[in-house]
Amino acid sequence: MFYSNSWTKCLICLIFITSGNSECPIPQVEGNQNVVLTNDALLKNDFPEGSEGTFQCANGYMKEQGSERITCTSGEWSTLELICKKKDCGAPKEMPHLTYEFNKEGTLFGATARAICDKGYQVQGSSYRQCYATGWSGRSRCEASITTTSTVPPTIQVSGRHHGIGEHDINAVTTNAAAVGSVICIVIAATLIVLFVVLCFHKKKGSYQTGEDSRRKEELLQFQNDLS
Repeated sequence: MFYSNSWTKCLICLIFITSGNSECPIPQVEGNQNVVLTNDALLKNDFPEGSEGTFQCANGYMKEQGSERITCTSGEWSTLELICKKKDCGAPKEMPHLTYEFNKEGTLFGATARAICDKGYQVQGSSYRQCYATGWSGRSRCEASITTTSTVPPTIQVSGRHHGIGEHDINAVTTNAAAVGSVICIVIAATLIVLFVVLCFHKKKGSYQTGEDSRRKEELLQFQNDLS
């Protein structure tokens, strides 16, 4: 009876020990950046015997094949069979006069495309576009370049020769300047002569009036003497 109870206790302890060792650690997939644990799996702290861990494709990746679930058996996880591949954004929408130059990733997740316009057009919007999990970023289009055409100004004839607008005939300018200078000198000389004549006239007039006044004074004195 004593031995029977002892064996029973040992068996119970062995069951507890075995059941304790059958719990699995938090599932991890090392070296595989394409898959991640789901939110439900991340919230769990314990993974007892028979429990499942669930995975999903990482951002920018999509399921290609395999199961997303693994099972805890005898303290170990089963092999994850989920295989994910990069999402393909496909070629950007076609636009008139617009083409794209892709990097080595092509049109897959993370790729970069450079917008190129035909000759005579320029890029409006995004010059570079990125392939994200939701598709291509930005928008690009091509618009006609605004070009300014230079107009040759008409020519004018000065002194028998043709010159472009903005050029000057030195001889013609010199001749015109000399003529204008001569006219100005003549006007100044005439003005000075007129001023001189006017001054002389006023001076003589003043002298005449002074002499006449003296004679009048003498006649007045003589008249007074005669009366006396």
